[in-house]
Amino acid sequence: METIPDHLAPIVYDDSEILILGSFPGIASLKAQQYYAKPGNRFWPMIAKIYGEATPAPEQRNDFLKRNKIALWDVFESVVREGSSDAKIVKSVPNNIADFLNKHKTIKKILVAGKKAQQGFEEHNKGIKEYVEYYPVPSTSGANAHFDENKWREALEKEN
Repeated sequence: METIPDHLAPIVYDDSEILILGSFPGIASLKAQQYYAKPGNRFWPMIAKIYGEATPAPEQRNDFLKRNKIALWDVFESVVREGSSDAKIVKSVPNNIADFLNKHKTIKKILVAGKKAQQGFEEHNKGIKEYVEYYPVPSTSGANAHFDENKWREALEKEN
C-alpha cells in the first residue's frame, strides 16, 4: 500500500516578499512533495511567463521562487476530502498564517488562489489584511474553466 504524505511544508526564504497560498495540495503534489505538481496545472507556466522566464523544471522550482522572493504555502494544514478537488473538502484545519507572517516579516503581499482558499483565509485570518497587501486570485487548476491570468499578473506586478 502506498503511503502519501499528509501535507507540504512551506517554502519560504529569509527575503521572501510574496506569499502565495493555495487551499491544500492535491494528491499529485503530495506524492511528488512539490507544490502544483499535477500535469495540467497552470501555476508554473503562468508564473514563469509573468516573470519573463522559462517554465522551471521541478528541480529548478525552488531556485525560481528564491530568485523572485516568493514563498508558497497553504491556507489549510489538513483537510478531509475525497480526491483532490477543493469542492470535496468537508472538514479543514487552518494553518496559522498570522504566526507565519510574524516569523517572516519581509512578506508584504499575499495572493490567495481559488475560492475555497479565499473563503478559508478570510474566515480564519481576520485583521491580517491590515498589515499586508491581499489579492484573491483564481485557482490555477486545469479544472478551473474561468481562469484569468490577468488577475495574477495585476497582483504580482503591483509594487510591494
